[in-house]
Amino acid sequence: NRQAADMVREYYKTETQKVLEEIANKQSGGRGIDVSKLKKIEDAQPGTKDGDIKMFSNDGKAFVYQWSGVSQTWVAVGEALGSAEGGGEIDGVTYDKVLPIEIEDPATGGLRKVEIGINNGDNPYVIAQEFAAKYGLPESHVHDIVQYINQNRGGASGTPMIDMSAGQETAPMQVDEGPRDAQTNQFPLLNITGFSFQKAPWDKIMDKIVDDFNKKVADDVKLSLKEIDTLETIVEILKKESRYHASTITKTQTSIFNKLLKWDTDYIFPVLDVARMVLCHPLGAEAFGSDSCRRLLEISMTKASENGAKLPVVLTGIRVLTNVFRHVKGAEFAVDALSTAAGVNSIAAPIKDLTTFPNKSVRNSLATACLNIANAIYHSNQQGTTTNDLLSLIGDSAIELASIAIENKEEETTRRCLAAVGCLLKIIPSGSISQLQGTLDNAEKFAEPSSSLKTCIDEVRIEVSKR
Repeated sequence: NRQAADMVREYYKTETQKVLEEIANKQSGGRGIDVSKLKKIEDAQPGTKDGDIKMFSNDGKAFVYQWSGVSQTWVAVGEALGSAEGGGEIDGVTYDKVLPIEIEDPATGGLRKVEIGINNGDNPYVIAQEFAAKYGLPESHVHDIVQYINQNRGGASGTPMIDMSAGQETAPMQVDEGPRDAQTNQFPLLNITGFSFQKAPWDKIMDKIVDDFNKKVADDVKLSLKEIDTLETIVEILKKESRYHASTITKTQTSIFNKLLKWDTDYIFPVLDVARMVLCHPLGAEAFGSDSCRRLLEISMTKASENGAKLPVVLTGIRVLTNVFRHVKGAEFAVDALSTAAGVNSIAAPIKDLTTFPNKSVRNSLATACLNIANAIYHSNQQGTTTNDLLSLIGDSAIELASIAIENKEEETTRRCLAAVGCLLKIIPSGSISQLQGTLDNAEKFAEPSSSLKTCIDEVRIEVSKR
């Protein structure tokens, strides 16, 4: 019957693919296939015996051929799997594609460079799960690794970095979220809201706060059992992202941060982690209120830029600032806070102070903050001396960050910096942003022709030409 015939065909197809892969690996020495080194089929010598199998190049592709003793010709069996680009070995095992991944050590801020191997026909979800288990990564990273595999089967466009600090996620893994509607241009974003970082290792965060740090802080800021219950209630709400539309966070609940934000710098990073996640809830910023939101931003960025502040504090502090732009109300509160001289000095100035912090995650988060601020100011139509000071500071910070990101070939960080500059160009003259042309030229040297970064560079140049 037809179903049986389909099953036979599918089985034959699968088995044939396996045979072709085995042949290709055998002839290429277990490595990927470099088509340029294969003899063209039209130049092939006769086979030595009936059934002899070899690989040849046909129209720029690698094909497996079988010698027919009857017809005295090479008969194409099928296209060979794999290619030299991206193929290789991991721990002695050969893969059709080997992709680089960086895992950040939160204790040192250093990066551990590892690789993930995939073969044609592999289930990317299974590969991602095995990779996560091998390196002890949280389950939340599996989906992001799957996306990375699917996006790069044909050629990696950038090395993702898995951030194992309290902040959890970072680009260029593309796990952070921005405005949800279709975005056709690189800047400005569709509305006043911006990009945010929305994953959190809740068990580790609560263990740090409740079982560890709450026992070490001064008595006057220790959480009571009732306050711990309130915090746990907030976290349970935040865990259920699919229920955000039906859940509520109240001003009474967020008042617990009045005490938590008094914790010393060494203990405050898990507190900031919870705060940045509260801002991702549709009612989170509103629950804080304008004044408390401003205070939260001031404390977060002050702590992040303290001399000797450790990576988790720096990262979570910056991401409180990025996440306040997740929803309209928070973005409006942030713009109001940044419209004063005090806000510029305590919230925005630390961005420039942190541009030289030697960490990839920090640079990406700072670039995101620059983009979110520039975009929000553009959409809010704010004008005035204070705003001009703010925009000049953000412009200088974005250019400095972009220069460092270019040196390290960090494509997404560079793109966000330039998108921030693009937003600023719609508000202030291009001459107000120093070293812009040189930065664009340097970015173009490593941008792929069809990449988002190249598109962003082109859009910024167009904006400059309008001046």
